Amino acid sequence: TSTFRDTHCLVGVVPCWGLSQKLSRLVGPGRARMASLTASKIRAEQALAWGLLAELVTEPEKASVLNRATELAKTAAGFANQAVLA
Repeated sequence: TSTFRDTHCLVGVVPCWGLSQKLSRLVGPGRARMASLTASKIRAEQALAWGLLAELVTEPEKASVLNRATELAKTAAGFANQAVLA
């Protein structure tokens, strides 16, 4: 199972590069604060419900995840470079 975790407080580093602002916009200030200040793990299902993930591949086999990633990459590769890079 995959998890997401903001580890700034675990390693004693000040949040930077915009994670705290982006996280707050995506999941709301309360959830973002809880995740940042407690370094609690957010399960994949919870991250999907909060809008941190676009989709979740539920099949536990590694091949299924790689197959889905390949499908998405092939779809993106079929578009004009300028559209994909924007």
